[in-house]
Amino acid sequence: SNEIGENEGILKTINSIEQSKNAKVIKLDIKELAPGDVGKFLSAILCLPLRYTEELAGLVHSKTRGNPFFVDQFLKTIIHNRMLQFSVKTRRWEWDCDVINM
Repeated sequence: SNEIGENEGILKTINSIEQSKNAKVIKLDIKELAPGDVGKFLSAILCLPLRYTEELAGLVHSKTRGNPFFVDQFLKTIIHNRMLQFSVKTRRWEWDCDVINM
């Protein structure tokens, strides 16, 4: 289902563009990511083995329900709030799931 209700502005704009025939509109059905997909994604972007990102991936998945857009926004938020940060000392990304889960 759409995360945006039918009456939202973006859908009205898309529908207007579609009806005008001035541009071809392609709609993509973005599916929910499975917990393992979130784990692989985090492992890749944090350059860490899956075993290190497993707990964080479970937390991110539970907070976002696997919605790819929410996963992206959630990660940006926890980085901005310094809950996920790169340590120069250890030369890797670090986080505390208990803090993120609050």
